[in-house]
Amino acid sequence: MEGAEAFWRGIAQEVFDARTTGEHGPGVGTVHFEIPLRGNPWLGNGNHFHLE
Repeated sequence: MEGAEAFWRGIAQEVFDARTTGEHGPGVGTVHFEIPLRGNPWLGNGNHFHLE
């Protein structure tokens, strides 16, 4: 989706770019981002959530 990568880079930090490894299959462009979440009770003691 056009603009999606710029959106995620604006609010999150890249953790891993799987596009160069091909680990998710041919034609699949996955970039893993980490977004800091503060005070979220669902995360317990952690403060990060990983999105694909």
